[in-house]
Amino acid sequence: MDSNYVEMFSEFSTESIRVLCAIANFMGYFNYYSDHVHFVALIVGTVLGVIHLTILTRKCMRALRINVFLTGIAAAEITRTICIIIIFVPFFNLRYLSDKVSDCHDPESTVAVFSYNVSASFTRITEKISVWLAVAIAVIRTLVMRYLVNGRINCWTDAKYGLKIVLLITLLILPFGASNYSKLSSTSVREWTPFTNCITFSGNSTKIKFDFHSTELFGSTDVFKIALLIEGIFLEFTPSIILPITTISLIMDLRKARKNSLFTKSSLSSSDTVRSIKLVAFVTITFLFTTTPLGFMYIVGIFIVTMPGLIMLVTKFAWVLTFLTTISGIVHILICYLMSMQYRSTAHKMFGKNRKIFISTSFVHPI
Repeated sequence: MDSNYVEMFSEFSTESIRVLCAIANFMGYFNYYSDHVHFVALIVGTVLGVIHLTILTRKCMRALRINVFLTGIAAAEITRTICIIIIFVPFFNLRYLSDKVSDCHDPESTVAVFSYNVSASFTRITEKISVWLAVAIAVIRTLVMRYLVNGRINCWTDAKYGLKIVLLITLLILPFGASNYSKLSSTSVREWTPFTNCITFSGNSTKIKFDFHSTELFGSTDVFKIALLIEGIFLEFTPSIILPITTISLIMDLRKARKNSLFTKSSLSSSDTVRSIKLVAFVTITFLFTTTPLGFMYIVGIFIVTMPGLIMLVTKFAWVLTFLTTISGIVHILICYLMSMQYRSTAHKMFGKNRKIFISTSFVHPI
């Protein structure tokens, strides 16, 4: 057993420590090798995300109600992947230079450190923006199906109102990114001198090195705890509760819509409704697999804050879910392509494929 792990699990029995150490070792190896796949997935996801966003912002796509939310989700996911790539670059640099003397490494510049902190702060925020946009689209679709004749609810599906909702969600969540950055941006500056055996630097070479550490928000423990509580309730707990409920509701609505379409085969709006619900349901399900476990881990983390070993395990599992979130972002593109005829038609036109695809003309639930 790793002695470091044993110390971290000191409050457990010997048998429990062995099991926990085995899990920690496995997760460590898994994360080590999966990071390479994750990095490739981030690059692929960024490229595909840009193409996806370009398709969604075409003139013929902007008029469709659901695409306003999908555009917001796509923009948030692209920002997230870029932020994680920025985090990964110095991480891989240290990993593959670990066999060399660390004091021979040129310290990171102020710009690099600033970029890392901003990326680390806003990676989670952009992820939560996309989650809340998925929650919004699922809730709106559920309410519309429940109250078909309610004009006030149906107006929420209008592209103009959808844009307002997207902007509102973004503006409400962005301040959490600023608070996260304030916790990371406190620095202590010290002079860096190269190791005596370093041949790449002169003997009297000195540079500035930054040491970063997490600090309490505004220097107040109470404010820090309140901020964590609000952040946990709003960003983690609430969407973790709403997503399963709306997902189940959408699946039930999908079954009802399919039954109705069987009795009204000539109705174009019925088939459009089925496709629209199916698209929203599948997008919501992809978020469900990562958002709910992350919310659960956040809640668990509150109760095990004094147990460093368990915190370490939760962090390792959370990193796996971060990888799955990147994969789900790529899956969103496939879902849109496979389930939206308008999306496929626009994509084919963009890439010069003049295939004739039937395009929905329904103004009830167009996709």
